[in-house]
Amino acid sequence: MRTFGDMVDELAIVDLKIYHFKNEDKREAVESLEKDASNLREEITRLMMDVRGGVVNPQQKWRIRYHDHKDHELEGQVIPGTIGGCISRLVTIHSTYWGLQSRVQRLKGTIDGLNSESTKTAHFDLYEDFEKVQRAIDLQNQFRNDIVHHIDKLFKEFCRCP
Repeated sequence: MRTFGDMVDELAIVDLKIYHFKNEDKREAVESLEKDASNLREEITRLMMDVRGGVVNPQQKWRIRYHDHKDHELEGQVIPGTIGGCISRLVTIHSTYWGLQSRVQRLKGTIDGLNSESTKTAHFDLYEDFEKVQRAIDLQNQFRNDIVHHIDKLFKEFCRCP
């Protein structure tokens, strides 16, 4: 089951896709994504109102995940203390992640194009860059998961759930 943080994360991804697809003039995809975003916003709002009104207990319907640490830092990035701040950070993380994924794909294509061991040895720096980008992707994923968990914690506090 999705948590509140999972829904917010999904909305951040959909909104980024809308932004990129509008720039690429993909109208049909944008229309579909805008419907998805609208449905997600409604689902998030409904959940918040239901929990606040006592209709839904998020402990029963959604698993609240959070590794209980306060000012968690990863590579100098601090998790914001508000849901809005976390959402903004998620958008930045996803944008960075997509850039890193594009870079790793280009590097992989270049590496795959090397046809002999001597050529591969001469381009050792490509392999080092590839590994650095892969590590950066892993760190972005870890930080994204921490942000989603923190959103769940903040939501739990908002609902004043035990």
